[in-house]
Amino acid sequence: MRDGSYKASSYARMNDNIFTMKDINFTQSDFANYIETYTRGRIYGQKESSLRTLYNNYAEKAILDYQENILYEENEEYRNLLNEYRDGIMLFELTDKRVWSKASSDTTGLKEFFEQNQSKYVWGPAIDGIIYKTSDEEYAKKLVKELNNPSTTSPDEIVKAVNGDGIQNNVSYEKGKFEQSRFPAYVKLEAGKYAPYYKNPDGSYTLVQVNEVIRPGTMKSLKDAKGYAISDYQEYLEKQWIAELESKYPVSLNEGVFKSMLK
Repeated sequence: MRDGSYKASSYARMNDNIFTMKDINFTQSDFANYIETYTRGRIYGQKESSLRTLYNNYAEKAILDYQENILYEENEEYRNLLNEYRDGIMLFELTDKRVWSKASSDTTGLKEFFEQNQSKYVWGPAIDGIIYKTSDEEYAKKLVKELNNPSTTSPDEIVKAVNGDGIQNNVSYEKGKFEQSRFPAYVKLEAGKYAPYYKNPDGSYTLVQVNEVIRPGTMKSLKDAKGYAISDYQEYLEKQWIAELESKYPVSLNEGVFKSMLK
Protein backbone atom coordinates (compact mmCIF):
# COMPACT_ATOMS: atom_id res chain seq x y z
CA MET A 1 0.00 0.00 0.00
CA ARG A 2 3.05 2.27 -0.15
CA ASP A 3 2.08 3.60 -3.56
CA GLY A 4 -1.53 4.12 -2.49
CA SER A 5 -2.91 1.09 -4.37
CA TYR A 6 -5.18 -1.35 -2.58
CA LYS A 7 -6.56 -4.73 -3.71
CA ALA A 8 -9.04 -6.77 -1.68
CA SER A 9 -7.79 -9.96 -3.32
CA SER A 10 -4.63 -9.68 -1.21
CA TYR A 11 -6.79 -10.39 1.88
CA ALA A 12 -9.13 -13.00 0.39
CA ARG A 13 -7.95 -15.74 2.76
CA MET A 14 -8.42 -13.65 5.91
CA ASN A 15 -11.86 -14.81 7.08
CA ASP A 16 -11.77 -14.19 10.83
CA ASN A 17 -14.77 -12.30 12.20
CA ILE A 18 -14.32 -8.60 12.91
CA PHE A 19 -17.72 -8.39 14.60
CA THR A 20 -21.08 -10.17 14.63
CA MET A 21 -24.51 -8.59 14.48
CA LYS A 22 -27.67 -10.66 14.99
CA ASP A 23 -25.97 -13.91 13.88
CA ILE A 24 -24.44 -12.15 10.83
CA ASN A 25 -20.65 -12.38 10.69
CA PHE A 26 -18.58 -9.55 9.22
CA THR A 27 -15.17 -10.91 8.26
CA GLN A 28 -11.79 -9.43 7.44
CA SER A 29 -12.27 -10.18 3.75
CA ASP A 30 -15.71 -8.48 3.82
CA PHE A 31 -14.04 -5.38 5.22
CA ALA A 32 -11.28 -5.62 2.58
CA ASN A 33 -13.89 -5.71 -0.20
CA TYR A 34 -15.61 -2.69 1.31
CA ILE A 35 -12.31 -0.78 1.40
CA GLU A 36 -11.58 -1.45 -2.27
CA THR A 37 -15.10 -0.44 -3.31
CA TYR A 38 -15.18 2.67 -1.11
CA THR A 39 -11.72 3.93 -2.06
CA ARG A 40 -11.75 2.63 -5.65
CA GLY A 41 -8.50 0.85 -4.88
CA ARG A 42 -6.50 3.92 -3.78
CA ILE A 43 -5.56 4.75 -0.18
CA TYR A 44 -3.33 7.64 0.85
CA GLY A 45 -2.07 8.87 4.21
CA GLN A 46 -0.98 7.11 7.39
CA LYS A 47 -2.00 3.45 7.20
CA GLU A 48 -3.35 2.91 10.74
CA SER A 49 -5.32 6.18 10.77
CA SER A 50 -6.81 5.50 7.34
CA LEU A 51 -7.87 1.96 8.30
CA ARG A 52 -9.45 3.13 11.56
CA THR A 53 -11.50 5.72 9.67
CA LEU A 54 -12.54 3.17 7.07
CA TYR A 55 -13.46 0.66 9.78
CA ASN A 56 -15.67 3.23 11.55
CA ASN A 57 -17.42 3.96 8.24
CA TYR A 58 -17.84 0.25 7.57
CA ALA A 59 -19.29 -0.47 11.01
CA GLU A 60 -21.65 2.52 10.77
CA LYS A 61 -22.87 1.33 7.34
CA ALA A 62 -23.44 -2.19 8.71
CA ILE A 63 -25.53 -0.78 11.57
CA LEU A 64 -27.58 1.45 9.28
CA ASP A 65 -28.17 -1.40 6.83
CA TYR A 66 -29.29 -3.60 9.72
CA GLN A 67 -31.64 -0.93 11.06
CA GLU A 68 -33.14 -0.45 7.60
CA ASN A 69 -33.72 -4.20 7.23
CA ILE A 70 -35.33 -4.39 10.69
CA LEU A 71 -37.51 -1.40 9.85
CA TYR A 72 -38.59 -3.06 6.61
CA GLU A 73 -39.48 -6.29 8.44
CA GLU A 74 -41.21 -4.76 11.45
CA ASN A 75 -42.82 -1.55 10.18
CA GLU A 76 -45.68 -2.34 7.81
CA GLU A 77 -46.22 1.27 6.73
CA TYR A 78 -42.53 1.66 5.81
CA ARG A 79 -42.52 -1.74 4.05
CA ASN A 80 -45.59 -0.82 2.01
CA LEU A 81 -44.06 2.52 1.08
CA LEU A 82 -40.83 0.90 -0.15
CA ASN A 83 -42.74 -1.75 -2.08
CA GLU A 84 -44.92 0.90 -3.67
CA TYR A 85 -41.83 2.91 -4.61
CA ARG A 86 -40.13 -0.18 -6.05
CA ASP A 87 -43.23 -1.23 -7.97
CA GLY A 88 -43.63 2.31 -9.31
CA ILE A 89 -40.08 2.32 -10.66
CA MET A 90 -40.57 -1.09 -12.24
CA LEU A 91 -43.85 0.01 -13.85
CA PHE A 92 -42.23 3.22 -15.12
CA GLU A 93 -39.31 1.34 -16.68
CA LEU A 94 -41.58 -1.27 -18.22
CA THR A 95 -43.96 1.36 -19.61
CA ASP A 96 -41.03 3.29 -21.01
CA LYS A 97 -39.75 0.13 -22.72
CA ARG A 98 -43.15 -0.99 -24.07
CA VAL A 99 -44.71 2.41 -24.84
CA TRP A 100 -42.84 5.72 -24.52
CA SER A 101 -39.37 4.95 -25.87
CA LYS A 102 -40.69 2.35 -28.27
CA ALA A 103 -42.98 4.89 -29.96
CA SER A 104 -39.95 7.07 -30.75
CA SER A 105 -37.45 4.33 -31.67
CA ASP A 106 -39.75 1.98 -33.62
CA THR A 107 -39.53 3.91 -36.89
CA THR A 108 -41.10 1.11 -38.96
CA GLY A 109 -44.04 0.72 -36.61
CA LEU A 110 -44.55 4.49 -36.41
CA LYS A 111 -44.53 4.79 -40.21
CA GLU A 112 -47.09 1.99 -40.58
CA PHE A 113 -49.30 3.53 -37.89
CA PHE A 114 -49.07 6.95 -39.55
CA GLU A 115 -49.98 5.58 -42.97
CA GLN A 116 -52.99 3.72 -41.55
CA ASN A 117 -54.21 6.88 -39.81
CA GLN A 118 -52.99 9.57 -42.20
CA SER A 119 -56.45 11.14 -42.58
CA LYS A 120 -56.12 12.39 -38.99
CA TYR A 121 -53.05 14.48 -39.78
CA VAL A 122 -54.08 17.40 -41.95
CA TRP A 123 -53.11 21.02 -42.06
CA GLY A 124 -55.40 23.72 -40.82
CA PRO A 125 -54.70 27.22 -42.21
CA ALA A 126 -50.90 27.14 -42.53
CA ILE A 127 -47.88 28.49 -44.39
CA ASP A 128 -44.59 27.25 -45.74
CA GLY A 129 -41.97 29.86 -45.04
CA ILE A 130 -39.36 31.33 -42.73
CA ILE A 131 -39.80 32.84 -39.28
CA TYR A 132 -37.15 35.41 -38.39
CA LYS A 133 -36.71 36.53 -34.79
CA THR A 134 -34.68 39.59 -33.72
CA SER A 135 -33.55 40.75 -30.30
CA ASP A 136 -35.01 44.26 -30.70
CA GLU A 137 -36.62 46.60 -33.22
CA GLU A 138 -33.29 47.98 -34.44
CA TYR A 139 -32.37 44.56 -35.79
CA ALA A 140 -35.91 44.05 -37.14
CA LYS A 141 -35.41 47.18 -39.27
CA LYS A 142 -32.01 45.90 -40.45
CA LEU A 143 -33.67 42.59 -41.33
CA VAL A 144 -36.26 44.32 -43.51
CA LYS A 145 -33.46 46.15 -45.29
CA GLU A 146 -31.63 42.89 -46.03
CA LEU A 147 -34.82 41.17 -47.20
CA ASN A 148 -35.13 43.93 -49.78
CA ASN A 149 -31.46 43.60 -50.76
CA PRO A 150 -31.23 41.50 -53.97
CA SER A 151 -27.61 40.53 -53.23
CA THR A 152 -28.57 38.58 -50.05
CA THR A 153 -30.89 35.75 -51.00
CA SER A 154 -30.53 32.82 -48.59
CA PRO A 155 -31.66 33.00 -44.94
CA ASP A 156 -28.10 32.28 -43.78
CA GLU A 157 -26.75 35.20 -45.81
CA ILE A 158 -29.49 37.50 -44.52
CA VAL A 159 -28.91 36.58 -40.87
CA LYS A 160 -25.14 36.94 -41.23
CA ALA A 161 -25.51 40.38 -42.85
CA VAL A 162 -27.84 41.63 -40.10
CA ASN A 163 -25.86 40.18 -37.20
CA GLY A 164 -22.58 41.62 -38.47
CA ASP A 165 -19.10 40.34 -37.70
CA GLY A 166 -18.53 38.96 -34.23
CA ILE A 167 -22.15 39.39 -33.11
CA GLN A 168 -24.28 36.32 -32.57
CA ASN A 169 -27.97 35.58 -31.94
CA ASN A 170 -29.39 39.06 -32.49
CA VAL A 171 -31.20 37.52 -35.44
CA SER A 172 -32.16 33.87 -35.92
CA TYR A 173 -34.54 31.99 -38.18
CA GLU A 174 -36.66 28.86 -38.39
CA LYS A 175 -37.66 27.35 -41.71
CA GLY A 176 -40.57 25.00 -42.35
CA LYS A 177 -44.35 24.69 -42.30
CA PHE A 178 -46.30 26.43 -39.57
CA GLU A 179 -49.95 26.60 -38.51
CA GLN A 180 -51.26 30.15 -38.86
CA SER A 181 -52.59 29.92 -35.31
CA ARG A 182 -48.96 30.34 -34.22
CA PHE A 183 -49.07 33.99 -35.32
CA PRO A 184 -51.24 36.88 -34.09
CA ALA A 185 -54.55 37.12 -35.94
CA TYR A 186 -53.73 40.62 -37.24
CA VAL A 187 -50.63 39.40 -39.12
CA LYS A 188 -51.47 39.25 -42.83
CA LEU A 189 -49.84 36.26 -44.49
CA GLU A 190 -49.59 36.30 -48.29
CA ALA A 191 -47.63 33.94 -50.55
CA GLY A 192 -44.41 35.45 -51.90
CA LYS A 193 -44.33 38.28 -49.36
CA TYR A 194 -43.12 38.97 -45.85
CA ALA A 195 -45.48 40.32 -43.22
CA PRO A 196 -44.60 43.45 -41.23
CA TYR A 197 -42.63 42.56 -38.12
CA TYR A 198 -44.42 42.52 -34.78
CA LYS A 199 -43.36 42.73 -31.15
CA ASN A 200 -43.46 39.66 -28.90
CA PRO A 201 -44.35 39.70 -25.17
CA ASP A 202 -40.67 39.20 -24.25
CA GLY A 203 -39.60 42.34 -26.16
CA SER A 204 -38.18 40.52 -29.18
CA TYR A 205 -39.57 40.94 -32.71
CA THR A 206 -40.81 38.43 -35.28
CA LEU A 207 -41.04 38.71 -39.05
CA VAL A 208 -42.69 36.02 -41.18
CA GLN A 209 -41.62 35.44 -44.78
CA VAL A 210 -44.28 33.42 -46.62
CA ASN A 211 -43.27 31.18 -49.50
CA GLU A 212 -46.59 29.35 -49.83
CA VAL A 213 -50.00 29.40 -48.20
CA ILE A 214 -51.11 25.83 -47.46
CA ARG A 215 -54.77 25.03 -48.06
CA PRO A 216 -56.69 23.69 -45.03
CA GLY A 217 -57.20 19.93 -45.30
CA THR A 218 -53.85 19.29 -47.01
CA MET A 219 -52.32 16.03 -45.76
CA LYS A 220 -49.28 16.36 -43.50
CA SER A 221 -46.15 14.31 -44.03
CA LEU A 222 -44.85 12.15 -41.19
CA LYS A 223 -42.09 14.70 -40.65
CA ASP A 224 -44.64 17.50 -40.26
CA ALA A 225 -46.93 15.47 -37.97
CA LYS A 226 -44.26 13.51 -36.09
CA GLY A 227 -44.97 14.91 -32.62
CA TYR A 228 -48.71 14.22 -32.88
CA ALA A 229 -48.14 10.83 -34.51
CA ILE A 230 -45.74 9.68 -31.78
CA SER A 231 -48.22 10.71 -29.09
CA ASP A 232 -51.04 8.80 -30.81
CA TYR A 233 -48.76 5.80 -31.41
CA GLN A 234 -47.89 5.74 -27.71
CA GLU A 235 -51.59 5.64 -26.86
CA TYR A 236 -52.08 2.83 -29.40
CA LEU A 237 -49.17 0.80 -27.98
CA GLU A 238 -50.44 1.27 -24.43
CA LYS A 239 -53.92 0.01 -25.36
CA GLN A 240 -52.36 -3.00 -27.13
CA TRP A 241 -50.23 -3.76 -24.08
CA ILE A 242 -53.18 -3.50 -21.68
CA ALA A 243 -55.27 -5.78 -23.93
CA GLU A 244 -52.39 -8.28 -23.97
CA LEU A 245 -52.16 -8.21 -20.16
CA GLU A 246 -55.94 -8.57 -19.75
CA SER A 247 -55.91 -11.56 -22.10
CA LYS A 248 -53.01 -13.17 -20.25
CA TYR A 249 -54.21 -12.29 -16.74
CA PRO A 250 -58.05 -12.16 -16.83
CA VAL A 251 -59.75 -10.33 -13.96
CA SER A 252 -62.96 -11.72 -12.47
CA LEU A 253 -65.26 -9.63 -10.30
CA ASN A 254 -66.89 -11.11 -7.22
CA GLU A 255 -70.32 -9.49 -7.66
CA GLY A 256 -71.45 -10.36 -4.16
CA VAL A 257 -68.50 -8.72 -2.44
CA PHE A 258 -68.66 -5.72 -4.79
CA LYS A 259 -72.36 -5.12 -4.15
CA SER A 260 -71.84 -5.44 -0.40
CA MET A 261 -69.50 -2.43 -0.60
CA LEU A 262 -72.25 -0.31 -2.17
CA LYS A 263 -74.64 -0.66 0.75
